[in-house]
Amino acid sequence: MAQAAPDVVPAASESTRGGLMLINVLQGGVTNDQPPDLTQLDGEFGTMFRRVLNILQQFGSGALNGIIYSLPNLWNSLMEDPLKTGAMVCAFVALGAFFPPGAMLLGAGMMAWSIYQTGGDPYKLGQLLGEQALFAGLGFGGAKLFGKLKGARGAKGKPVSGSDIHTVNPNLAKPQTIKLSSIDDQVSWLTKNVPDLNAEQARLLLAEAHSRKSSVVFGGSRIRGNWKQGSDLDVGFGGLSPAQARKVLKKAGAIEGGVPLEQTLIVPGNETKIIPKIDTPEGFFQRSGQRVVPDPRAGESFIPSGSVTVNPDGTIVIRPPGS
Repeated sequence: MAQAAPDVVPAASESTRGGLMLINVLQGGVTNDQPPDLTQLDGEFGTMFRRVLNILQQFGSGALNGIIYSLPNLWNSLMEDPLKTGAMVCAFVALGAFFPPGAMLLGAGMMAWSIYQTGGDPYKLGQLLGEQALFAGLGFGGAKLFGKLKGARGAKGKPVSGSDIHTVNPNLAKPQTIKLSSIDDQVSWLTKNVPDLNAEQARLLLAEAHSRKSSVVFGGSRIRGNWKQGSDLDVGFGGLSPAQARKVLKKAGAIEGGVPLEQTLIVPGNETKIIPKIDTPEGFFQRSGQRVVPDPRAGESFIPSGSVTVNPDGTIVIRPPGS
């Protein structure tokens, strides 16, 4: 007569044992070397899921409550302690306007403090974070408002209208095309008309680009004319890849005594998180708008600079802002 097979419980794998012991902790149990019975696996996960769902429900309810009552609470705080509350509101607006990363750091700090204050209670945590959403909105609004106000003013604080967006460099004020046959003449013209551009830098940029049948396009504040000491010179290339442009800019930027070069790769087809796709360098230098996060100057407005293009055939094309 055949003997009955003994009841054997398969050994749990290390990962299963670890998972089941984690479930024990979530349920408030004490773990030891013996995991729960494998036959209870579905029930244990169901319990854990309900616990997580309950936590999320409490957090969401608290957050909704905090958002709904944030304005009344802010008003009450202003009535009770106008100096302290007003200072907090102004701090968020000012940080959002002048230093957006600072507003983000302050928000993160307040979030950490909220977690500490509530002791991890999901409802209270959601409520505090919901209230703080108002201050985050104030900071964001401050950045947007300041950016618009700043964009409506010129380099010297004067209002800027569409007709006032122009270069202050008289040699670059009108659209024109100049033909200079030799690279020496091109370098000489550039060093006279592009502030602080080193002759060695100009020659290297032209030689590297023209050898690849690419134009060199200069733009930015040094072309517009409202540059400051230490301002970068923006340089684009009409026919280089991003990798080629990076190498050329690195070489030219390393030349001793040269002007600082902006390292943004202003070449056709390139785009980043803060720069929409570039069709041409000349088009890039005609853009206007508002800087966005993660740009350190997020919230600031920018206007066209115009451009100077030096082509491989020796022609120099000047395109003032708006042309």
